Amino acid sequence: MNNTLPVVVIGAGLTGLTAAYTLHKAGVPVVVLEASDQVGGVIRSSQKNGFLIEHGPHTFQSTASELMMLCESLGLTPQAAAPLGKQRFIWWHNKLCALPTNLFSFLTTPLLSANAKWRLLQEPFQPKTTAQGNQTVGEWACRRLGPEPVTTMLAPFISGVYAGSVARLGAVDTLPMLINLEQQHGSLVKGMLKKVVSKSKKFLAKKRPYALYNVEDGMQTLPKAMAAVLPDVRLNSCATAFTKHHDGPFVIGLEDGDSIRASHVIGTLPAHALATVLPAINAAALPVIPYAPIAVVHVGLPSHSVKQSLNGFGVLVPRATDKRILGCIFTSQLFPARAPSGQTLLSVFVGGATDPISVDMSDAELQKLVMAELETILNIVPNTPPSLFSITRWPKGIPQTNVGHANRISQWKDAVQKQYPGMVLGGNYTGGVALHHCVAEGQRLAEGIVAQWADVETNGEAASPQMAGIG
Repeated sequence: MNNTLPVVVIGAGLTGLTAAYTLHKAGVPVVVLEASDQVGGVIRSSQKNGFLIEHGPHTFQSTASELMMLCESLGLTPQAAAPLGKQRFIWWHNKLCALPTNLFSFLTTPLLSANAKWRLLQEPFQPKTTAQGNQTVGEWACRRLGPEPVTTMLAPFISGVYAGSVARLGAVDTLPMLINLEQQHGSLVKGMLKKVVSKSKKFLAKKRPYALYNVEDGMQTLPKAMAAVLPDVRLNSCATAFTKHHDGPFVIGLEDGDSIRASHVIGTLPAHALATVLPAINAAALPVIPYAPIAVVHVGLPSHSVKQSLNGFGVLVPRATDKRILGCIFTSQLFPARAPSGQTLLSVFVGGATDPISVDMSDAELQKLVMAELETILNIVPNTPPSLFSITRWPKGIPQTNVGHANRISQWKDAVQKQYPGMVLGGNYTGGVALHHCVAEGQRLAEGIVAQWADVETNGEAASPQMAGIG
């Protein structure tokens, strides 16, 4: 390893910046290249008409320890959402139905028929699957839980988090923790109970209470804070090609005709973008990682025009209904400072893998659709003119972990390792789509290089770039 050359990180999204920040803290010289004019990737925040809006991710959980510690190291104080954020709703039978949170609410919920509740109670007695690698989320969940909970609860959750379809996403690829519970304990219920029992009272006493968080001045404050610490973040700097000969350094060609030499490369671009700069690497594997398009629509309304009580996080809308929006977050209920006094801010999500064409609607068509469906779901006074209506389209929004995703990624990484030893790749298509997954992935990508760098500094001997590894 040549300690006179920097490590170059391609992409200043959350994964890339976390990797660069981890390297920088360890004393490893690092350069970040970002093709756009700002850091954060899909994490974008802005002020408009007195509203603070998030164009990408809105919240993270207190259980996301990597993300909480990252905020602490940067001197950021996460803002907790109002406690009512623990309650979620489902639009079902033309009304908001609270998701069950205890046995009583489960027994009385209108989201499930009596037969479905009885079937769900039999989950501990269902045999575990022997072919989980080839099952979709829907197939696996129907077998364990029955079809009704999938339709009314799981499918809306999958649409809300992954913008995906339970008929395509792979069970192992998308819900690995639940699959592991089933495989280890034979049942989700048994596994969850054993996990609770195994935790000591001492651990539970120290555990941070569950809550949802954002960051003051918007989620983009986090990547901006990391970028401010890093010594060399280059915006509007697009990598177009990579070359490497044997044990020599990487030479990264830039769009402006310049180039930069690097000891290692950490690539955190989306998979579809990497395909354009790494054409020699098993490019055929990349197009099978589809991305679901998503439109994030922010609606500001006079609070008195919203007649439905917004005492929760938001509402998810099953695909089995006649509505097209995927869901709506009651943003100003969670974070009151996000809207001016007397105003309500709603964040609506449209599109996804189940309705991709809706993202291509014109602004006028999308506004007509969203306002009409919100009027019904949230009992808004008809024809109320919005104080704010903002649309952000992400044509390639969220990577879809369809059946076989993990195997395809593994094969592709092997091809990268052979072609470009010393290059590591990752992002939300490898480590998970949640913010804390991206932070953990960025730290993981950097750790192998940090260890190799420390070894060279200590022993003064060059180590093989393969030590950094991929995967």
